[in-house]
Amino acid sequence: MRFSLKAQTRIGLNLALLLALVVGPGRLAAAEDAVPTGAPAPAADHIRGLIVPLHRARLSSRLQATIAAIGPETGEAFKAGDVLVQFDCGSFEAERERVQAEAEAAEASLGVKRELASSGNTSKLQAVLAEADLKKTKAAVHVADKQVADCQIKAPFDGRVIERIANAHETVGFRDPLIDIVADKALELRVFVPSRTLRSISKGSALELSVDETGERMPARVIALGARIDNVSQLIEIRAELTGDTDRLVPGMSGNVTFPASLAAAEGKAP
Repeated sequence: MRFSLKAQTRIGLNLALLLALVVGPGRLAAAEDAVPTGAPAPAADHIRGLIVPLHRARLSSRLQATIAAIGPETGEAFKAGDVLVQFDCGSFEAERERVQAEAEAAEASLGVKRELASSGNTSKLQAVLAEADLKKTKAAVHVADKQVADCQIKAPFDGRVIERIANAHETVGFRDPLIDIVADKALELRVFVPSRTLRSISKGSALELSVDETGERMPARVIALGARIDNVSQLIEIRAELTGDTDRLVPGMSGNVTFPASLAAAEGKAP
């Protein structure tokens, strides 16, 4: 099956924009590299945009432990601070009690040896060694407190669950992935535009996205221009803030982007 040049360009741009969502907002340089380098720049009235989340994360275990509970389910919402993963941490709590008792004993021993050293009944070295023992036990208490705190993984932002990778009653290791989450209401628009349109686009410029999936026309404004232009396709990425009602939007939606008449006029004057 053969496609026209316009169809090939549009397919290539959509693939590049979808890749930007897959790799996440923290790896946009890779997505920018995926712009089809052999394709000509699209006309101003054939520019595509992709809605991406501002925050996306894969939460991993900071312990080797058994999962007591994990939730919510895939697609369900949560609030920042909600407990997403709870580990069975009886052994860690017992270890904290043990090192806490050792720290209390070391503190008492230090007090006694200081008194003995001041009265000349023991050497000052014994007091110094006791003080070092107390510092070591206090460090062990700090480690134990951190492990117990890591028994809960809390949501860093409001959002929804993309995928639960692990399940309750499973034993996981350090850094094992547990759950993928996304801030589904903190969204922005990513667009690749011809570099020659930069004469009419700047921070604060208005644009509009016609969302394919819902038919809505969503106003937006440019908040940042890309750091470089692809040297073959002559495309540059721009980021835009969605200024309309985004309640029905979800990451991954896309559509045609239109700019003010001034941009179309500039496009028409391009050599």
